[in-house]
Amino acid sequence: EIALELDPEYYKRLWVNSHEACPNWSPPPDPAAADSYLGNGYFPAWCADVSRRQLQKAADDPRYAYGETILTFWPWPNRNFGGLDAGTRAINVDDDGDGKSDRVVTVASPILHFCGLLNSMSSAYTVLPEQMLGGYIISGFASRDDAELRILLYSHNPLDTQSRSDTTVEVKVNVAGLTWERARVEAYRFDREHNTYYHLGRELRDRDPVRAPTDEVNRAVLEIQSDDRDVQLAAMKKLDKLGPAAQLAAPTVMQCMQTATNEAVRKAAQAAFAKIAFGAACYSADEVRQVEALSRLQPPDTHTVSRDTASTLRIPAELTSNGAVVLVIRPE
Repeated sequence: EIALELDPEYYKRLWVNSHEACPNWSPPPDPAAADSYLGNGYFPAWCADVSRRQLQKAADDPRYAYGETILTFWPWPNRNFGGLDAGTRAINVDDDGDGKSDRVVTVASPILHFCGLLNSMSSAYTVLPEQMLGGYIISGFASRDDAELRILLYSHNPLDTQSRSDTTVEVKVNVAGLTWERARVEAYRFDREHNTYYHLGRELRDRDPVRAPTDEVNRAVLEIQSDDRDVQLAAMKKLDKLGPAAQLAAPTVMQCMQTATNEAVRKAAQAAFAKIAFGAACYSADEVRQVEALSRLQPPDTHTVSRDTASTLRIPAELTSNGAVVLVIRPE
């Protein structure tokens, strides 16, 4: 805006870049923000709304029609079901049921598939009108090339970060000007029920951690209280390997950190406590296979529509609160 005020002709094609943007940048203690990145539909709807508003600005004033939008992603994947804004997450797998991680599986976050579809649209856009429904913005935009028409529709409320509303909206898009008698419509939906592992991820994230056998942990606790330095160090090494599964030993290990007079024992207690208190949880191979299956882009819902007497294709779509749908329309 400053550049255009200075010299509107010279800066007419100045690129307007968004730099980095996302709903939350730092790892937030707010569980609602973590849910938004776990796949409850908020993040794709947020991206759709940002894109639509930028396109609307360009439609109102062509001088704003140049630039790039960059999403903020952390440079490493989420560990398990954490709440960072990343395109992937790395899940610890426990193959033998001992409560310790044996391997790591990396899966896509829902936002990765959504952005892939968003960026597959052609560069000639039509912005759809904005409507408000109970605090939710209902809008979208479309693009067309010689082979197909793509329409992105979304419902978004910036304040409903946990996507708690159960409102469902039936949308009908009327498309005129096409010569196709019949068209095949593929609908890719993104919300807390579609193209997501949100519900399973929450269940796995919030459940009690796997516990090591109580007898094994109790023996280690007794050994920590020994006066023998070597016995103490061996116990700390054992608990360090158990990690989060040795939660019952955490108070004793913490006390040893504070009271141990031997430097080696104190450092071993610090290392074991870090693994017990902050070590990542792990999940069974079967559970992770379920997450992997849900993390893949699911086949779209498909149906066929025909032109009516007014030469219009009337295309129905359903939107969940804080949800988006990408319609891919081709002649049949």
